[in-house]
Amino acid sequence: MKNKKAFELSINMIIIVILAFAMLGVGMYIINQLRFDIPELPQACDINPPKSDAPICIESEIEIGRGKQVKLPIAFYNDENEDLTGEILPEITCSPNIDGGELELKTTAAGTSIPITEVGQYMIVVKVPKTSDRGTYPCILKISETEQTFTFTVT
Repeated sequence: MKNKKAFELSINMIIIVILAFAMLGVGMYIINQLRFDIPELPQACDINPPKSDAPICIESEIEIGRGKQVKLPIAFYNDENEDLTGEILPEITCSPNIDGGELELKTTAAGTSIPITEVGQYMIVVKVPKTSDRGTYPCILKISETEQTFTFTVT
């Protein structure tokens, strides 16, 4: 082995590769340890909770694509004459849009018992069939005897 330059080059290359992997590992460890907690933005119902003059808190305009589903968090203030049980679930009915298109919603909901003068939460999952017409539909959300109007925009 009279050519020592080629041997030195390969040893230097091995050392550089080992150092590169070590630095990569240290960098990945540091990035993994820096966990950024993204703060949760408050919901509209958290900022303006429902009360006796506005007992249902729901977005006034909801946009959803055909064949998609959306989760609707709803807050309800029970200002009725009796406690609501968990079996009383919200109902959504929609009128035809301006062009006469009908909206057939599939819904499911979960709620809790809400005593008189208390606020409770509902979660409604709404699915719009793929065959629905595009447009804006005026809808009514009804919980027990209380109603609130809003619109669905199907895109």
